[in-house]
Amino acid sequence: MRDQKRRGNVILEFALVTAFFLLPMFLFTYAIGFNLLMQLEVVQFTRDAGHLFVTTQQSFASTDFMLILDKVGASTGYPSAAQVYFYRVMYVDAAQCAAGAPSTCSNSGQWVIAQFFKDPNGTKPPGFTPTFGDPTGVGTPDAQGNYSAQDYVKLGGLNINAAFSRLGILPYAANPTLGLPTGQTIYLVQVAALPFNVPGITSFTALGDYAAF
Repeated sequence: MRDQKRRGNVILEFALVTAFFLLPMFLFTYAIGFNLLMQLEVVQFTRDAGHLFVTTQQSFASTDFMLILDKVGASTGYPSAAQVYFYRVMYVDAAQCAAGAPSTCSNSGQWVIAQFFKDPNGTKPPGFTPTFGDPTGVGTPDAQGNYSAQDYVKLGGLNINAAFSRLGILPYAANPTLGLPTGQTIYLVQVAALPFNVPGITSFTALGDYAAF
């Protein structure tokens, strides 16, 4: 005869297993899948924003530029849940030093930011730090974020040599055969989007990608 005191144990055990194992596992799997899908959208947005940056003749502040940027980034939640960073990078060689400030060319032999822009309406995910920095407040850029030669050859806040060197791009000064010609610039775009997190289950800081053009 079944022990009356043991009735309901199976249901209780199932409820406990569901609450402490099956449900967290389901939520974790869902969060991972959703973020993987979103990461693909971030990668595509990075490429689209980069092509727009390199090919457009519109100013960053133009209505057309921002409308296109908002449209291609909509799948990532941009601009309310993502931020995009635009950089134009160059190598400071002897010619750049001569054009800027020869006596104070402290960035000689370094990769620096010659232009920078981020949408003021974009939203940076909390805790995210751009790979190539954010020089907002450094120097005196023009309306399009272009820095003068006097700025980028000497200001440490525009020096991104440590981060950029990891890309393996060489200047002419380092490799006359394969390196970039003097004065040649590289276009960089980085996107950071707010991830989907389940409290107590996942804690992703941001979904991001960057590309050089």
